[in-house]
Amino acid sequence: MKKERTPEEIADEERRTTAMGLYNTACSYHLAARELEKLNLHGTHPSMPVQLLYFHTIELFLKSCLRLTHSVAQRSSRDFGHRLPALATAAKENKLFITKKDMAVIGMCDLDLVFGARYIKTGCYTRPHADGLLGVCNRLRKRIRVKLRKSKVMVRD
Repeated sequence: MKKERTPEEIADEERRTTAMGLYNTACSYHLAARELEKLNLHGTHPSMPVQLLYFHTIELFLKSCLRLTHSVAQRSSRDFGHRLPALATAAKENKLFITKKDMAVIGMCDLDLVFGARYIKTGCYTRPHADGLLGVCNRLRKRIRVKLRKSKVMVRD
């Protein structure tokens, strides 16, 4: 059973989980995914670590945008969690421009696929290509950087 957090613990998490921190962490994962992909590793599942990094990058970029208007508890709820399509829909409702093509790529990233990049499952999957994930990450990074800066959240390029 999960331990109930005190109001002080909740307030501390709210203070320490910022849009800037989420965005900057997403940028680090974004860079790691790009660089790992360039190595063209020859393992048994070389695309899985790259996909996992891209999925996490997308999640963090979207959560950095949503942090402007949502509490940590709201973003961590069953409505969002690691559900990339739900996060993207909420970000769009928050006036973040996401193209139909990018929404289609994000829409492919359901929980089975996201967790499948972490925990191997046999079977056939339809996955977005790494180029599609990279493109989504690049565009989210640029658009969310602009949105955060307009909200006086100073983030790096």
